[in-house]
Amino acid sequence: MPSSNAPVLTAEQLAAFDRDGYLVLPHFSSDDEMLRLREAAAAIEEAYDPAVEGGCVFTTADSEAARKFSDAYFLGSASVTRCFTEDLLAEDLPTNGDGGDGGRRKALPLNKIGHTLHDTHPVFEPFSHAPAVRALLLDGLQMEAPRAVQSMYIFKHPRVGGAVPPHRDATFLHTSPVDTVTGLWWAVDDASVGNGCLWALPGSHRHGVPRKMVLNDARDGTTFEGDDPAAADVAAPPASDSAGGWVPLEVARGGLVILHGAVLHRSGKNTSGVPRHAYSVHVVDLRPGVTWDESNWLQRPPDFPFRGF
Repeated sequence: MPSSNAPVLTAEQLAAFDRDGYLVLPHFSSDDEMLRLREAAAAIEEAYDPAVEGGCVFTTADSEAARKFSDAYFLGSASVTRCFTEDLLAEDLPTNGDGGDGGRRKALPLNKIGHTLHDTHPVFEPFSHAPAVRALLLDGLQMEAPRAVQSMYIFKHPRVGGAVPPHRDATFLHTSPVDTVTGLWWAVDDASVGNGCLWALPGSHRHGVPRKMVLNDARDGTTFEGDDPAAADVAAPPASDSAGGWVPLEVARGGLVILHGAVLHRSGKNTSGVPRHAYSVHVVDLRPGVTWDESNWLQRPPDFPFRGF
């Protein structure tokens, strides 16, 4: 991570973040740090047994019972780390040895692990709360009371890692009366257009967050309020940065992408033969007058509060 006497963010970087809604910091973390995260995630994936722990695939359930189980599993990940699999048909699964994993992959590869690694895991916790991260949030982004609310390890396995449609993080994680969420996204592997890197729409954070995912009245599932036409396109990212204004955020291992909570971003399917693992932490600024909205899907019990830095 950066040396303690290095400027956290320059005036030019802050201006670019304010203008575009994102900022790429190459080599923020070391290769060794990324490989330690990778090894820790691989151990979780190897130990995961859906028959014992349950499981959840991100798809529209065919039955009300399946939907309720999916909702309960997802909502429970606010306070317990859980594994989520890719939404794949049998014919989409790679054969043994296909995908660079030596044929050791389980029948349904993991999409991600979430959402408490930053507070509960012996490898991810110290990394997420490291002094360099604290300095970036407090001194660089000038947050007053940063709190890490969720974390995700995202796999993007070769040839099966699914696309993520356009979205704004503050649609899913919101504070009142203003949205203060910021995403920190580390490239655990080199991220390129070919293996499903992030894409962002510069300046889209200036349009606000017109759509929010909230708990339903029974607080046992989620629903959406509002409409966000700009995030309705679920097609794959454009082939060039000139198409629709989208920009690919290609970054080498150890690079950090900072995302404003309202900026539109997306990623394509990993159609390559190499993985594109990533680790993300979402942070909100609970400064005086700002609160964690009770309508958020992510609600922790009183004995497991959000941690500061």
